[in-house]
Amino acid sequence: MDMYIGGIDTVYTTLVWNVLFMVYYSDWQQIMRNEVNDRLGDRAPVVADKHYLHCVMAFIYETIRYRIAGPMGAPHMTLSDTILGDKYPVPGQTILITHYWHILTNDKSFSNADQFKPERFIDEHGQFNSVGSAAYIPEVDAAGYNLFIWAELSAGFDPNDHNVTNNDTYRAFTIICYKHCVLVNELYSFGKEVRAGDYRTAYMYLLMMREGWTAQQAADSVTREMRALWTLAQEYGRRLNAMNVPALDRYVSEALSVTNGNFYWSSVCGRYNAQ
Repeated sequence: MDMYIGGIDTVYTTLVWNVLFMVYYSDWQQIMRNEVNDRLGDRAPVVADKHYLHCVMAFIYETIRYRIAGPMGAPHMTLSDTILGDKYPVPGQTILITHYWHILTNDKSFSNADQFKPERFIDEHGQFNSVGSAAYIPEVDAAGYNLFIWAELSAGFDPNDHNVTNNDTYRAFTIICYKHCVLVNELYSFGKEVRAGDYRTAYMYLLMMREGWTAQQAADSVTREMRALWTLAQEYGRRLNAMNVPALDRYVSEALSVTNGNFYWSSVCGRYNAQ
């Protein structure tokens, strides 16, 4: 429950700051709008689009850096004696807390850290770049959960209005759809990650190492899991439809559309499929 609440709070806080900064920095709002129009046209966004919406990603990262939702990280405890950063000895059973605010607003890590500058995450080629010091900001696939927030907005559906926020079927449906999107992205981005030499933390690679599988065997396993999730999503969708709530019906339709659309656009994405 702590993780569930924490995830909601951080996503909500980041969205609020994003909207505020888009209003205040209207020039960047126009830049992002032009990029979305040029790249997507009239279709709805999917998770895979983040790989070529460079200005949008830079704006999101700078928002997270400039107004981090959690200034202090969650406490962690060392299991044994260790050395932090090859410099600081830390005894076992020591509680450690990361001071994110200090890291993200430190001029040693980010020049002119007191200024809101999304361009710091765009390289000389106009590409989004999150390496170097910016690696302090994690790129978590959970951000894709925002797609289902937009599905709610598009359907005019607020779970609080219909008392389904804590409904197990509603929560399971949304989580299953989201997990399907994550697996699709893992499957279709793997080739790109291999070509970039950035594959050692990829789900496909970890499956290959753990199970001793070939890339094809890992892909087949992920595909089977995706199919099972899609079947489950449709089943839970039918259960939600049985509640006879028109706004919820629209949400189910939008969420399934987002999930299926993410699969389609990932499968045809030239960036993923390039040799």
